[in-house]
Amino acid sequence: MVRKGSKLPAVRAARDSSVRGARAGRKAERKVGGAGGAGVDAWRGALVAMLRNRRAETVGRLAPGIAHGLNNLLTVVIGTLDVVALELPLDSPFQGPLAAAQEAALRAADVARRILLYSAERAEEGALADPAAVVGGAVELLRHGLPRSVRVEARIADDLPPVRGDAGRLQAALVDLGINARDAMPDGGEVCFEVDEASFDGGSAAPPPGAGPGRYVRIAVRDTGRGMDAATAARAFEPFFTTREPGAAAGIGLAAVRDAVRACQGCVEVRSAPPGGSVFTIHLPAARLAAAASEPTGSSPPRKVKRGRGETVLVVDDDAEVLRTTERMLATIGYRVITAASGPAALAVIARGDGPIDLLLIDIVMPGMGGLATLRRVRERCPALPALLMTGFAGRDFVPPVDLGAEIVPKPLDLGALSAAARRAIEGGAPGGDA
Repeated sequence: MVRKGSKLPAVRAARDSSVRGARAGRKAERKVGGAGGAGVDAWRGALVAMLRNRRAETVGRLAPGIAHGLNNLLTVVIGTLDVVALELPLDSPFQGPLAAAQEAALRAADVARRILLYSAERAEEGALADPAAVVGGAVELLRHGLPRSVRVEARIADDLPPVRGDAGRLQAALVDLGINARDAMPDGGEVCFEVDEASFDGGSAAPPPGAGPGRYVRIAVRDTGRGMDAATAARAFEPFFTTREPGAAAGIGLAAVRDAVRACQGCVEVRSAPPGGSVFTIHLPAARLAAAASEPTGSSPPRKVKRGRGETVLVVDDDAEVLRTTERMLATIGYRVITAASGPAALAVIARGDGPIDLLLIDIVMPGMGGLATLRRVRERCPALPALLMTGFAGRDFVPPVDLGAEIVPKPLDLGALSAAARRAIEGGAPGGDA
């Protein structure tokens, strides 16, 4: 019989074990704290940094899906603004505010595109990058992301040669340098990106350490922060080296910058002296081609709309608002529009054979039967039907299968780009695939 106030054996044993464990933990903590507290702090800092990096990796993986959803929303905004602007008289007092709204929406679309570029994991082997576009993209991201107390400036020379490397990884490295500058300016300041061309021919101008003679694109990132002493600057690119308190930083940002630059066969160095700020200088070998392969272009204002001639367009998208907006855009410029909310629904429309369909406009990413699978099924019945593939995100390495013969139309859609793509598809293919 258990007396009142006594503990059951199992409970008592658990309690005693917990007490012993707590005592042992405190004893070990005192021992480590007295002899090697710095080691515990470093371990805790590494753990916090690892968790933070995992979160950043998760955000990077989610970014394409977020951008896809944002591009769908912007299609509705931009498409509606384009239609209203087209239907209003040119001398309407509302044209000015509409133009301002269109410009703001296009800038938002450009931010979404840059997020995709920033989060991309890799580029094709030997890909070319436009350094002006890469730096410009990093500057825009930093202007949106850094506190207002930090001013971000850019001085970019004209007619820069392309460089060979992953534009997304380079842009991420430049963003890391901007964040590093922010950390060095807790009370605010300025970070400036200067981009020009430099040549080293083995004469009086010696190339920087790690670079040989040749033609380079030089990117200097200057900040007005507190600077680094010589010992700190010498270790700046070491992995896991940080001057911040444990847990506040992983110490991998500048190491990642160095690795990204080396991947482009370039080099990076730092000059700094307290309290005069720091200058990180990157030299990237210029590619030996006349022009760089440009990164995907964003939407542009509809300078010229190419009208339809009464042709029938079948639009397929699982987003109801995008579907309605696209229908309204095409109807406004002279097309007859049929809509379907899924791949199977589109196949059913074609199977009914209510009349000729002159163009198929279909979203790539849809639940169930995606755009590519649907288009292959359509091709079995209508091999000559012109088609356009829409997408807010199809993956950086996505290339439409050549056997489908369909152009990619990036979202967010604008009336100028959509109307031009529609005319190209219809006039370049058979004038009306029978449904």
